Amino acid sequence: MLELASPSLIFNKKKLFKTAVAVENSKTVGIEGKDGAETVLLFTSDAGELLKGEERAQLMKIVSACKLKEDDVVLVNASFAKDVSLAWLRKSFPVKTLIVFGEMDISKNLKLRKHYAYNIDGVQMLKSEPLQKLFKSDADKKALWMELKKMFGV
Repeated sequence: MLELASPSLIFNKKKLFKTAVAVENSKTVGIEGKDGAETVLLFTSDAGELLKGEERAQLMKIVSACKLKEDDVVLVNASFAKDVSLAWLRKSFPVKTLIVFGEMDISKNLKLRKHYAYNIDGVQMLKSEPLQKLFKSDADKKALWMELKKMFGV
């Protein structure tokens, strides 16, 4: 695991909202979760603002396997929550764990390798395949699971 720390990076930790709010042109669109959730799952899905159906069921299986509850996570659909960045996530949520599904630039200076856990300024991060591809590939699911086991100690 790669660990980076910077004393000059200080972020406010505050509670934002409980469920997604359909506000036009706002970052709150496409976000679902409870106040105080420390794990953020970032993904893209054009099917709808909030994740539903089989993709949601599969994602919740991953959450459960990590010994988390649904209330422990915030789901962020970057297709609807525009301009999502690591800095914004850190300001908006008490995030301690970030799992990125797909190719998203969450920071101009940070390029994450797939299936490799990072610890940057106290936030554990892991990048994986997009949800649609992940759920069809046993090799990708296995690689993700190996890193999740290390991150969550399961």
